[in-house]
Amino acid sequence: MIRSVRPTLRCGDVVPTATLTVDNPDDNPALREPIVGSWIPQSGFAIFDLPEPWPNGPFGANLHVEADGYMPYEGRFTLADFHVIPPDAHNANLRIQTADGAAPYPLLDFTLTPVRPVVTLGPLHVAERGFVDDHGTPWPWIGCSDFRLFDRFIKGEHIQPIIDERLACGFNQLRVFAMCGNMFHFFPQEHPDYQAKLTEFLDLLGSCGLRTEFTVMVDATVVMPRLEDQQRFWAEVCVTVAGRTDVFLELVNEVDQTINVIDTTRFEQPAGVISCHGSKGIVDAAREPVCVTPVWTYGVLHPKREPDWPRYGHNIDEDVYHTLHVAGVINESCRPDQGRGPIPSDHFDAIVNMLVMGGGGTFHSQAGKDSRLFDATEKPCAEAWGKGAKVVNLALRNGQYVAGHLYSPPFPVMWREGDSTRAHGRILGGQAMCSLPQMRDGYVPVAQDGWRIVKQDGSYVECVRP
Repeated sequence: MIRSVRPTLRCGDVVPTATLTVDNPDDNPALREPIVGSWIPQSGFAIFDLPEPWPNGPFGANLHVEADGYMPYEGRFTLADFHVIPPDAHNANLRIQTADGAAPYPLLDFTLTPVRPVVTLGPLHVAERGFVDDHGTPWPWIGCSDFRLFDRFIKGEHIQPIIDERLACGFNQLRVFAMCGNMFHFFPQEHPDYQAKLTEFLDLLGSCGLRTEFTVMVDATVVMPRLEDQQRFWAEVCVTVAGRTDVFLELVNEVDQTINVIDTTRFEQPAGVISCHGSKGIVDAAREPVCVTPVWTYGVLHPKREPDWPRYGHNIDEDVYHTLHVAGVINESCRPDQGRGPIPSDHFDAIVNMLVMGGGGTFHSQAGKDSRLFDATEKPCAEAWGKGAKVVNLALRNGQYVAGHLYSPPFPVMWREGDSTRAHGRILGGQAMCSLPQMRDGYVPVAQDGWRIVKQDGSYVECVRP
């Protein structure tokens, strides 16, 4: 009887090289050297024929796999005692067992990770309403909620498919929670290697071209209720991320919510990293600041989630930039299951408005809260968010504010109440850009006051004049 191990190795059309090193307590000469596997391309697995006699098990084995274009795989598992073979062992594909697997002893199944070019994300700086790189080139905040992503990573889950999907949708930044006690169980004190794993996690996202907004205090009254513990943990995180150019650090999520309440005055602004003092829930900007004050490097806004929500990018300019005098973003917006429902054009319009009026915004969803792949209603909205972000001419972001409902200066395109939920724009010299969220059917923007439309993509219109 041939005893063989057949791990499935998913790596496209590439032929891998696989070796198996089996523990050899009885010094079997046939097991002194690694066994080279035979690759079966039609089936997608390598076969390792194990010699007779096979001693009583189970025994450990180390699997090493290499394939061009993929990260090497090193895995250790336990071979079952082949003298106790499950009832369906006559099926050749099930003769390979793992003693640490549940009945019916599943096949070993591995997915190789593609090698990615290392992406270096340079420093960002605040410049008026948004962020720029070292060369002064505007950087758009195209974020995606992924609250649970670090929790999944630190617990050993494979998060690359989620990262790949977010990148494919056009996101350049993820908002991730450092702890949680409500939506899921993530207590940092239960992970002795927390800070080391945080570095690994941030390195992984950064190498893929994704920056991270790391929100530290979440459900702190449940997860970490003592102020001294909160301060210690904050200090540890600040040390871990200090000097990183791919991280935004947010102290607290929605501090006005009972479960999140902390004394924000007892935490110092970190050095060496872009930081935000914290967010609030939906508040009346006429009565109080929309985020925690004093503001640090940038401010954030969590606006209402009503049917006309795509126009609320304007509030970044009004409630953060002009009121608090810092750059601002919306880092938690209306989900596809809120507002008017999963309408992709609303999400296109929203990020356009946020980038015309401020630093940008973060796509929010149920999938993002749980850090899973988008469902069939969420994904088109996420893709629309990424597409909308690409059409905005960020060079005009700090131009003069204009609006359709204001008489002076005249809006670059003809507009009347009802043509869209709002009409916001910027004029910089002989160039202008306009955001017309949720345009009514039949409305076609027409230039006025000497302007000429040179670009229109959905609700975004760009104009020039002599």
